[in-house]
Amino acid sequence: LIGLMLGLPGVPVALLLHQINRPAPLLLILLPQIAVGLVLTFILGSTYGAAGAAASVAIPEALAGLLGLTAYGAIRLSLPIWPSIVRMMSSSVAAAVLSGFVASLTLRLIGTENLAEQVLSALAWWTAVVVPGVFIMLGGDQRRWLYRTVRKAACSQLGRQCSGQA
Repeated sequence: LIGLMLGLPGVPVALLLHQINRPAPLLLILLPQIAVGLVLTFILGSTYGAAGAAASVAIPEALAGLLGLTAYGAIRLSLPIWPSIVRMMSSSVAAAVLSGFVASLTLRLIGTENLAEQVLSALAWWTAVVVPGVFIMLGGDQRRWLYRTVRKAACSQLGRQCSGQA
């Protein structure tokens, strides 16, 4: 998760390069990422198991996303990327800390003694973190569309005409 968070700033640059039809920089950055990931999987995965396999994904992701793509975008495309990265990373860290706090709280309140408690803890975390996170990430138009769609589906399920503006 940390590796994916660190690699996140490269996603907009990769999408921009895709949109302006510049596949060469993408290939020059992403193919070594894949190669390093495979090599690290054999080395770290066989030695450290699941933790090594996770690190073998996280390390190349962070290197390609945080360093490779963002540096290329900042230098070659003359984009003001670094201030955006600082905001994005600070938001990601704050969200991760808050998510971890909520997970810890739900585990303490509900428990993990049996499968039912584990499922209930996961659902409580999901409800407290993921659902609001989706709405935070959506724009105003997207939230209004989602609200109208859910309202329309609920009204049709209830078999009645809903009045009012959505």
